Amino acid sequence: MGIRINWNAVTAVCAIFVAVFTASGWLTDGIRADIRDLRQDIAEIREDVEVLQQDVAFIKGRILPDPTTTGNPQRPDSGK
Repeated sequence: MGIRINWNAVTAVCAIFVAVFTASGWLTDGIRADIRDLRQDIAEIREDVEVLQQDVAFIKGRILPDPTTTGNPQRPDSGK
């Protein structure tokens, strides 16, 4: 007489393990795809920030007319 094995219980446990591993793999793939998309978004944002920095540097170097006077050129950061 040996130990009686309940094959229905063994099958159920195996099915649960397969379902858990499948779900975790599916979730991991989804997370990887999300991270890949976020990295792409961050790269695009960095490019936009660099362009914006160049625009700001260009504008700061220009002499713009003062809208409060008759058009005398003043630097925008002169404090007048």
